[in-house]
Amino acid sequence: DLVVVTRLDEMEEVALTNTDFSAIVRDAAESFRSVAESSGKTFETRVPPDIYVLGEKRTLQHITSILIDNAVKYCDEKGIISIALTRRTKNKGAVLSVSNTYEDGKNADLSRFFERFYRNDESHHSEKSGFGIGLSMAKEMMERMNGKIKVNQSGNTIQFTAEI
Repeated sequence: DLVVVTRLDEMEEVALTNTDFSAIVRDAAESFRSVAESSGKTFETRVPPDIYVLGEKRTLQHITSILIDNAVKYCDEKGIISIALTRRTKNKGAVLSVSNTYEDGKNADLSRFFERFYRNDESHHSEKSGFGIGLSMAKEMMERMNGKIKVNQSGNTIQFTAEI
């Protein structure tokens, strides 16, 4: 991931093509399903077919994997992970929503989630792997494709929304 971050800083432009975002999200979700369900989490997906966006396939795969991986990693024990893909208005693009229950995040500073190397769990004894660069990478990647990503929290559920 550190290599990817370095390359992002060096990239000038991303070649955007008409890309099947439905297939990307469906494939990524299925690759995480067994891990989530084997740890007792509920894993819900709502991904209709044939939602295409102007984007770069590998970049969209990477963003989707980052968001789903975070949801699986930080979801509460016996919690719920929800992945939904919807068309934006007038079929111009799509919105990917990845949410999970996250009781520990109630008092988190959401404005820092996209900072490089930031982790809400700052314990050196954390059982969660990672270096705190995934979300900053996802944000940079979305911006390079003229998209945006944001985070919000409602009750004990945190939601990341990527619009392209």
